[in-house]
Amino acid sequence: AVIKTKALLIPTPGQVEQEYLAEYHMEKGNFYCVDQDKVNLPEDVKKARKYSGVRRECNVEKSVENTIEEINNAL
Repeated sequence: AVIKTKALLIPTPGQVEQEYLAEYHMEKGNFYCVDQDKVNLPEDVKKARKYSGVRRECNVEKSVENTIEEINNAL
């Protein structure tokens, strides 16, 4: 399966990691980000749709197997 996700990132003020990652992904062209105090949702969603998002291929069966294995190991 291929997952292609787009997002509008609105980092929480003062959360350095969120602010860093939002700016990082915006600079990379993955996601659009906007500060909380500047949000204009209709306009920002339009802008976010223009960014590439992140495309990931995933093997769902393998992911489920790994999750079950991790749970069994924890028991």
